[in-house]
Amino acid sequence: MPPSRRTASLRPPIRAPSTRTPGYPDEMACPHRTGPGRQLRNRKSLPAAWAGLDGEELDQSTGIHGCVFCHRGRFVAGHGTKEGALEMARLALRD
Repeated sequence: MPPSRRTASLRPPIRAPSTRTPGYPDEMACPHRTGPGRQLRNRKSLPAAWAGLDGEELDQSTGIHGCVFCHRGRFVAGHGTKEGALEMARLALRD
């Protein structure tokens, strides 16, 4: 039986070295997300150029193939692979 949305969100975060943005596996929406996690405040917003984009538009904006979405509020984004999500987090921290 696949994990429920609640159990999927309780998994420990995947952290990239020296980043403040954890990634979380999420089988329901997309395989990997990057965002503020369980805390209620956003320490650093994702780049404004990514806001509200998805698919190929987000791929072009980030230069990373396989992007799924970026919330228009710039607090969470998703990618099809763990490596891609971590690369998005690294790129966002450089912005």
